[in-house]
Amino acid sequence: MASMQKRLQKELLALQNDPPPGMTLNEKSVQNSITQWIVDMEGAPGTLYEGEKFQLLFKFSSRYPFDSPQVMFTGENIPVHPHVYSNGHICLSILTEDWSPALSVQSVCLSIISMLSSCKEKILCLMEKGRKRPERKTIDDHQIILFMFEHVTRIQRKQNGGIMMILVDATVIILLAEDSPTEKMSTLIIQSLNFNL
Repeated sequence: MASMQKRLQKELLALQNDPPPGMTLNEKSVQNSITQWIVDMEGAPGTLYEGEKFQLLFKFSSRYPFDSPQVMFTGENIPVHPHVYSNGHICLSILTEDWSPALSVQSVCLSIISMLSSCKEKILCLMEKGRKRPERKTIDDHQIILFMFEHVTRIQRKQNGGIMMILVDATVIILLAEDSPTEKMSTLIIQSLNFNL
């Protein structure tokens, strides 16, 4: 138990003094217990998650660092991602079979940043009046093209750090990686429907 606390104190200090980009330790979360931390996270610039704010909950057992920490997204905003469940649980190998005592909270944070930043999934955002955050779901290329043919009534296209945002009405946004086949096909659809870009 003493070795676990000593290790956590060392990692806590490292996270406070040299946090990974876009990550900040929530100081209030460690006031009552050193075995449960909350790390505030911002989506990296130029990614699908740019400008979004998330919270990561770290829980450490008495066997840490020999057992991995439990890490999950918590709070109101859970990222929509192929490796993040809707309840916030994260499917990441270093949190299970690839865990090593040589890893740290910082290395877990960097892996999560990398996991989110590398996501190129197409996402449909449905905005509802009165909601703070859009409902998001991942859709495939075929669904995007069908959706556009069936639902587009007004469209606007914006470039934003490698992401093309297609705004459909005031309620739907489609996010696509620029220069992807779907983005190119979407551009052709928009042009065939006589919408100006």
